[in-house]
Amino acid sequence: MSGSGSVTGLDGQGGGRPQQQAGGGDECGAFAGTLLETIGWLSSALDARGRLYRQRPGNARATRVILHALLEPATVDSWLPQPTPAGPWVVDPLPQIEGRLRHALLSAAIERTDDFEELLAVAIACVPFCSNLTIGDDWGPLLAAAFPSGYSSGAELTPAQHRFLSALADRDVCWRYTHLIASWFQDIGLPADRDAIKALLKPAR
Repeated sequence: MSGSGSVTGLDGQGGGRPQQQAGGGDECGAFAGTLLETIGWLSSALDARGRLYRQRPGNARATRVILHALLEPATVDSWLPQPTPAGPWVVDPLPQIEGRLRHALLSAAIERTDDFEELLAVAIACVPFCSNLTIGDDWGPLLAAAFPSGYSSGAELTPAQHRFLSALADRDVCWRYTHLIASWFQDIGLPADRDAIKALLKPAR
């Protein structure tokens, strides 16, 4: 095929990565190159780090490694490097990547532990990364793990439950637009209201 819209390979013979010769060729070529590079580093990172997630739940050593890694959430996020500045992502990084691996490891950690005491240090480390928009990925599942049988009004909180709820109550961005978090609290039996949670945390008189 000929004309300004024709597509040839890098060697001009139809092989290699497709690249337009004219018009938007440079932009399309840069986009294709960045896309291929992004797929490459993402696949590599997930293959290397995802082995932790794929370990059997009964593997105690893998569980310890996961829990230890999650004590430094920012480090886990850094395992997926940002794409190089090319094409349409010169200013903004590839969207929707940050936190994905951390959330996957957190899900594995919750699945592997039966006692919230084991998760407490990880839960506290996660709080600075929590918001009303992330409840389905981090602090919601952690709340469910902290209250596996739900909460009955008037029940005394365990020290681990108290500490985690206290940390969440101090995190402003978790309590914006509470309709986004209400269902998690309702399922547990807790009030989806910051002031009510703070009142719950006060020692009984």
